[in-house]
Amino acid sequence: MSATTHLHRDGYAVLRGWTTIPERELIAYQKRATDADPIFNAPGRNDRHRRQLTLRPRDGSWLGDLRARLLAEFGARGHSPTGFVLLVSDPGCARQAAHQDYVPDATLESTPDGSMPLLFLLALEPDTTLDVWPGSHRFRGTGTTEPIARETLHLNAGDAILFRGDLIHAGSAYERINHRIHVYLDHPSCPRAPNRTWIVSKHGSDADRERICEE
Repeated sequence: MSATTHLHRDGYAVLRGWTTIPERELIAYQKRATDADPIFNAPGRNDRHRRQLTLRPRDGSWLGDLRARLLAEFGARGHSPTGFVLLVSDPGCARQAAHQDYVPDATLESTPDGSMPLLFLLALEPDTTLDVWPGSHRFRGTGTTEPIARETLHLNAGDAILFRGDLIHAGSAYERINHRIHVYLDHPSCPRAPNRTWIVSKHGSDADRERICEE
């Protein structure tokens, strides 16, 4: 089954062995992680153990090559790789609240599969994880009320996850430090509101909260 089939059926696709992570690049990002700032984390509080650092592809040839490959693979339909960041989880990092990075408004919900904005997460080291709710990109307006259980995806260094902008997901909890790269694959058909996150427990309806099982 192709990655595209998985992407639109489940809301995500795991891309095994998508690239090789040079040791020098991992060491460089581990050093740069000291400059990362805290971002939102556990529901109702922020333990400050999840941090983020903005990256600029022009700052290094490896990251520039990464951007070029993403553009080559996903640019044909109008997707543009933007918002490169280094994500860092410190030991004891709690799981994020279930959320979408794109607000589920009428524009997003009417966007066809081929124009759906995407997100890309690249593991820089082993034991990288992401929590997802499979099928949650299509859970509204289906007439069903079946709860959707959380699933944790596990990556090795060089593996990646490609997921839809309307998939409900959450950064995983971590017991040891972890570094990974997150990229938006924006599409002009559905502009993204910067620094705005739609959180199920905060912005969702009672029905949304009943269907998305966070525990």
